[in-house]
Amino acid sequence: MKRKLHEYFERDDVSRITADKNATITRNGTKKQIRFLADDLKTLHAKYLSENNSMSYSLFCKLRPFWVIKPEKRIEKRVCKAAHGKGPADGIGAAVKRAADQAIIVKELDITCAKDFINLIQDTTSVKLFLIPQEKICEIDEDVPENLSPLQGTMKIHQLVLEEPHSFTSRVLSCFCEHPTKLQCNCFKPDVHTVPQLKVTMSELIEKNVDVVQLNKVSVVEENLIGRYVVVQYDGLPFPGVILDVDEDEIEVKAMHRVGNNRYFWPMIDDVLWYNKEQVLTLLTDKPEHVTSRHCQIPPTMWKLVAKELNL
Repeated sequence: MKRKLHEYFERDDVSRITADKNATITRNGTKKQIRFLADDLKTLHAKYLSENNSMSYSLFCKLRPFWVIKPEKRIEKRVCKAAHGKGPADGIGAAVKRAADQAIIVKELDITCAKDFINLIQDTTSVKLFLIPQEKICEIDEDVPENLSPLQGTMKIHQLVLEEPHSFTSRVLSCFCEHPTKLQCNCFKPDVHTVPQLKVTMSELIEKNVDVVQLNKVSVVEENLIGRYVVVQYDGLPFPGVILDVDEDEIEVKAMHRVGNNRYFWPMIDDVLWYNKEQVLTLLTDKPEHVTSRHCQIPPTMWKLVAKELNL
């Protein structure tokens, strides 16, 4: 009877094994990996009885395997030293991973990719999450200078400090002993690295009318676009707006109204339309800038590219 009950508790519809292989529990010399109950014990007992089994609730609870526990009894290991040790990024990472663990337990879903991870926890955490498509990563790789020296021992580095334009320091442990005056200090023997300078400065690029900012077209319509600000084309004119919804190759945008050359405002009645992805001139990194209390503009550097695209 006890063996049959243990088999029942170890079913995937009754409990879920923890993703952390090191999360184990030992009793009387027996070591087991922790499993979390998928529901409360009363519900699981009723389910057990519905499968033509017979057992009192008290005995059902008493014979429950010691490694099958309630979700709120999770085991966590946290290691931090006073003043030195882990930094803010470690806390953010722990927070989102903990949110994902809880979401998996409650919703009984699997995470197979980064998009699943974001969709699962974006409504349960205050941390802003961004999905970077593979093509964007490839574009960044192409922009990396060929004469960059590799940074050795990246797996051991916990802090990078940039206080100069063409150099930075790294160390194996984070330190904020000089904060907020400065971040640089000599704790833990920091290593100094130099970055090759550009052949031309940013001001020289602007003087030569080289487009430093580029139009960010939409190549793939995905749900992570919802909430992003864009510039869409309508009747040969650009209109900034915010994406409300997506569907295959189209996006739903709440657009601003135009009152002049790069001057826009939000109308009293929402102007919402569906646009094909080809009508999206560019994604914006932030919402349009305020130039008055009511009127906004597309950032000037981006506006020049938009105007050039439409021959305005």
